[in-house]
Amino acid sequence: MDPFRPWLIQLGFVNLLTCLLLSGCQKQKTTTEELSTGQIYKVGQGNYSTTFGIYDTSPESPDGSRIAYIRFLQEPKHERDGHPGELWLCDSDLTNHRKVCDVPIVRPHNGAQVFWVDDQTLGFHTAWSDNPRELFVVDASSGENRFAPIPGVTDVGHDAHAGKILFATDVRTKGTPIGVPGMYELDAATGEYTLLISVSELNKLKHVLPASALNAEGAYPESEWKFLHLMYSPNAERIAFRLDVGTEPSQRLRLSMKPDGSDVINLDPLLLHFRWYDDQTFAGHDRDKSRWLLPVRYSYQSEFLGTIANVPGNHYAMSPDRKGFLSESNYNSDPVILRYYHADDNLQTSQIIAEFSPLDVIWKKRYHVNPAFSQDGKRAYFHMPTEDGYNGTYVVQIKP
Repeated sequence: MDPFRPWLIQLGFVNLLTCLLLSGCQKQKTTTEELSTGQIYKVGQGNYSTTFGIYDTSPESPDGSRIAYIRFLQEPKHERDGHPGELWLCDSDLTNHRKVCDVPIVRPHNGAQVFWVDDQTLGFHTAWSDNPRELFVVDASSGENRFAPIPGVTDVGHDAHAGKILFATDVRTKGTPIGVPGMYELDAATGEYTLLISVSELNKLKHVLPASALNAEGAYPESEWKFLHLMYSPNAERIAFRLDVGTEPSQRLRLSMKPDGSDVINLDPLLLHFRWYDDQTFAGHDRDKSRWLLPVRYSYQSEFLGTIANVPGNHYAMSPDRKGFLSESNYNSDPVILRYYHADDNLQTSQIIAEFSPLDVIWKKRYHVNPAFSQDGKRAYFHMPTEDGYNGTYVVQIKP
């Protein structure tokens, strides 16, 4: 196992790169309890870039015993440069690193968007390339496919729910389509999938979708609408997703519906990096000028419910009990500052988890910070550059 350097980020003013140069190697911790609060530990090992998944998706198995990450076998030169990679696991005490399986192609942004289906099953999908994008569901111990990969997938849900996985196909599909463009639900136990709503059905809902987005310059033809950010509500009684109907930010709509494709509702606020807060409400960073990038809550029917904290942010993560939050400073910031905070905190009362230069890793290559919590809410996982200029996967023990 390659050694790594844990270090303590001093609140507010310690520059990470300087800290790296000054810090000495320490003996690797062997149990979760031995991870010192506030001390950052590297997860992925070796001189490779590594990634977890998309923001607010925990890399931990549901039982908290293992951590999943992707290893890049060749460093991408830019954000759209894809190469083969590998799926790896380690135990939660950061020991016992082992390869699970090969990943045909990965890119920096969200890696292979790895997620846990259950304690024995992992899902991931391949990056954009000349070949059809595929969704894989594999055994977490053997790396064997549970069933044949699903081809032509253009986006995959942030999380699974009760063994079910959301995925989408749209105009970007390559290869032989599995069916009509739309959103599907995959049963990870059988490999069978069901169409939930098609693009053509969404085309008929112009009374729900904002006319200003559909008619503005840059609008796509109806057949070219695109799905992103598919998410079950905690009780899975609704599904949220982003629907791009044009090229402008105002044409990136946030919608929710029942799993049978009925009761489609448009969320008027264009929240940045939105997530379900509970079964009835969303959280994300507001783009209203009076609350610019502050974390807020809205009902799925667009009712403003309040500002969570006076801590502006970007990629968003919420602890399982919704008492703690993580987010980093806005795009193109230098330094990048990752904060942990509670409701009603402000910049002075929030805790700085890490502060570092983005180099070209975070914003140019788009290895975004993508913070996430552990299953018990006592750890923060995130990305930041290594001292060698790769992207690193890190964990820090926090005090809830």
